[in-house]
Amino acid sequence: MTSLSQQAREILDRDPRAPAIEFDGTWYSWGDLRRTAGAMMTALDSTGIATDAPVAFIARNHPSAIAAMIGL
Repeated sequence: MTSLSQQAREILDRDPRAPAIEFDGTWYSWGDLRRTAGAMMTALDSTGIATDAPVAFIARNHPSAIAAMIGL
């Protein structure tokens, strides 16, 4: 069985130019989502938080929320 973290990595490994999400008339690519997820992971890592520590997540209706959730 594939772990959730492995599935997230596979999702973010898709063609970065391929469209992923359409929101409010604008298309966001897998590369856009990957960059946002990476920035979120870098920000968490810079705090020194343990990789298995719980993180509160309040999602908003925006593509960046999906990227953050995938990154977590």
